[in-house]
Amino acid sequence: MKNTVLLSYPICQNTPLYGSTPFVAIKSFSSLANGDSANSSVITIHNHSGTHIDCPRHFVSDGKCLTDYVPDDFSFYSPLVLDIPLNEGDLLLPESIEQYKDELSEADILLIRTGFFKYRSEQKYKTHNPGISKEAFQYLRSNFKGLNDY
Repeated sequence: MKNTVLLSYPICQNTPLYGSTPFVAIKSFSSLANGDSANSSVITIHNHSGTHIDCPRHFVSDGKCLTDYVPDDFSFYSPLVLDIPLNEGDLLLPESIEQYKDELSEADILLIRTGFFKYRSEQKYKTHNPGISKEAFQYLRSNFKGLNDY
């Protein structure tokens, strides 16, 4: 692809995870060395491991869950990636995104890169990460209809 952006990191047994989320477990199931017909593993992973999607059901009891979507729901034609540096515990505010209103008016998905990844090996990455304020969310929903389809 001509314009690609890496959105995630490899998942492994020591992947930094949010809060008290259990670590990824990878256990051998079969092994050529043991005479099995193939090497294979069983992977146990919490749905908050690594880059993931929080569907509405995560926060709203009658909201849509991941199985309510089809793969085409995750195809976008005008993605916008914004670099907006945030620090420990910061919340993205409307005034931080207002300057991008021209680009936002064309977007069908918004991804915000805060730069907080640099703390992946520190405790604060798991417990004091930045987020988006309710006001910024409402600003986006009210002003950019292309972001509201999902």
